[in-house]
Amino acid sequence: MCKFFNKQNGNILVLSVISTLSIMAFASVAVDVGCILTAKNHLQVGVDASALAAASGLVVNQAEAIQRGIVISNSNKILQHPLALQSNEIFFIDQKTVKVTARRSVDLFFARVFGLNSAEVSATATAELGNRDIMLIFDRSGSMDDDTSDPDVPQPITDTQNASNYFVDLIAGNPYVFDRVGLVSYSTYAQLTLPLGRNFSLIKNTIQAYEANGYTNIGQAVQYSNNHLIQNAQSRSLKTEILLSDGMANRPGLGMPTNPTAIQFALSNAQIAANNAIKIYTISLGNDTDWNLMEQIAAITGGKHYHAPTPADLDAIFNEIAGRIPSILIS
Repeated sequence: MCKFFNKQNGNILVLSVISTLSIMAFASVAVDVGCILTAKNHLQVGVDASALAAASGLVVNQAEAIQRGIVISNSNKILQHPLALQSNEIFFIDQKTVKVTARRSVDLFFARVFGLNSAEVSATATAELGNRDIMLIFDRSGSMDDDTSDPDVPQPITDTQNASNYFVDLIAGNPYVFDRVGLVSYSTYAQLTLPLGRNFSLIKNTIQAYEANGYTNIGQAVQYSNNHLIQNAQSRSLKTEILLSDGMANRPGLGMPTNPTAIQFALSNAQIAANNAIKIYTISLGNDTDWNLMEQIAAITGGKHYHAPTPADLDAIFNEIAGRIPSILIS
């Protein structure tokens, strides 16, 4: 009986050792495999970020694209080591598309027992400058024509028309992307004047013909722009609105120079824009605008608020907005 138990105990001991060694072997493999997978994930994230950054630089030139890609790569780590792209890892497919390919070696631990000291991981990302569908929202309320009684001094609407047409020229002359522009104007009520398209001469002529009168219905202007973008924007285009006002929201509702109903209507439509991935850039013209409202609209949608003390400041603002071309990953 004792011999039987001793033999059984010995078998159990052998099996336990084998099981333990097997578990340790599998655990060791799992550690190295996990390390490889983590490194590959880090590499892909870094390459994606670098491709997007490089594509954004194409609006300047290829040298700028390479520089932006490398700078971003230095802030992304593969395990504990910076990605640190080299210029020969950034390729240009055409004037609006960049491809980043990187290979990195990952140190192994337990696999060294089998003579494997490292493994190679690789990642590729392609990004391009994206197209935009842009709704220009033009304020033609009465305040756009009453800043001065001197007929020889251009009124805000005249300077705003000129600045808006300058913006349209910037979009039309951009060789990198195929942006479309639509037009909504507003005073007491808003109006979808022109749908999204690339008939830039018609857009400019329409803007030039506006006359100023009526109240300021910012909310309805955003609502009409939202509806058109939601229904007509191209699937891979960045949906954008540029909202300009020189006054305060005072319609719908009663009360001047502004009222809670008009403010809430504008904010609720800004939230609808945000829910549909529409970014709104707001421009407050002059010192009689509701800065807080315009800032909120921009913030809700992830856009930006600009202040133009005078119409002469509009060109610089429109120039910056025109240059905010998005970069998107396509593979």
